[in-house]
This record gives sequence, C-alpha cells and structure tokens, in this order.
Amino acid sequence: MDIHSEDPSKNRNLSPLEADIWRVCEILRSVADGFPPESEQSRAIRDAAFAYQAVQFHNSMKKSYEKLRNASGGELTDEMRANLRSHGIDPDAFEDDEPDA
Repeated sequence: MDIHSEDPSKNRNLSPLEADIWRVCEILRSVADGFPPESEQSRAIRDAAFAYQAVQFHNSMKKSYEKLRNASGGELTDEMRANLRSHGIDPDAFEDDEPDA
C-alpha cells in the first residue's frame, strides 16, 4: 500500500486493517504535502508511513499466528510450520517477539 494510494471506498476488497492503514497514511500524506516532495521532512514522513504499515501488518500476522497456535493446542505441527513457510511466513519469527501488552 503506497502512501499515495487510492481511496479505500473505491476498493471493496480492503480489510478493516488495510482501511485503517490507508486512513493513517492519508493523514501522513496530507502532512507531507506541506513540504517539497524531496525534502528531508517529506522523506521522513514517507518513511514513517512505511514503518507504520510494516508494524501493523506484522502485528496482524502475529495475532493470526497466535490464534492458529492456540487452536492447535499450543504447538504447531511440522506440517503447519511447512505450510506457513510455503506462504512466506516464518513461524519462528513470531515466537521471538515480546508478548503483547
């Protein structure tokens, strides 16, 4: 999702998470528009938008992983781990995270 992406109301396939990210990025875009496009401030705001997106998607994936792990009795089978990896998800990466507050 780009900081300058289209209004989510035009895309009915957006999840609530994606719509929330779009709204925050739209606010950041409006702030960034107050600076020259290649200024330090504009780049910093753009970087903040990308970081916000990454953190939100990571937290969402972590919650989904925890639900899957809890549904499987607390441990993922080798087959579940392989399936996650086949989708580009490293299940071990979530186990190293600090627990949510």
